[in-house]
Amino acid sequence: MIRESVYKGLDGCIEISNGMCSVIVSTVFGPRVLSYALDGGENVFGWHPEASVETPLGIWRPYGGHRLWLAPENMPISYSPDNDPVAFVQNDESSITLVQKADPKAVVQKGMTITLGSGSSIVTVDHMLTNIGSEPVEASAWALTIMRPGGVAIVPNEPAANYGADSLLPARKDRRPGATHIVGRLKPGVTFDAARAELETRWSGVIEAATPATLPPMDR
Repeated sequence: MIRESVYKGLDGCIEISNGMCSVIVSTVFGPRVLSYALDGGENVFGWHPEASVETPLGIWRPYGGHRLWLAPENMPISYSPDNDPVAFVQNDESSITLVQKADPKAVVQKGMTITLGSGSSIVTVDHMLTNIGSEPVEASAWALTIMRPGGVAIVPNEPAANYGADSLLPARKDRRPGATHIVGRLKPGVTFDAARAELETRWSGVIEAATPATLPPMDR
């Protein structure tokens, strides 16, 4: 079921639920997934509405929840603001697609399709990057999530470094068997669907297939 919702006093949200779990997305900025919760449970995502970062492209806000970034991390492209309303369309009773407003300064336009599994707590998020600039862009889709404090995370130990412009790249390579990074050159006007690329053991090269970068509003 898909319905309009309010989250943390924020209008313009949409809730998708199936009796097992629910997600809440924003249509007034993003694309962002603000909440994931089991039925009757608490949101496991964090929320930081006051945080902000000044960039040459404008003010970027983490907000909270799940977002799509460009890797490798750099300033200002990775921090391209996403504070404007998004186009959105309801695909069916358990799926919605959000597409960021085209901003020539940002070069790359972001999109997400969020789909709840039937009778399960599984949520699938397909991430899309579209080059709306005039030159190729070398990038990788980077999906990350801000979690609520109080949980437990197990991560590899790596050399510590203070946050700064010179410490944005990974501290070391992933040496797990078969681990690869998906990086490619986005032709102007072309979309990289990260969900399709995940099926390959390794991907590199120029993306050939394009998809529309704008969507009509969802019927109310």
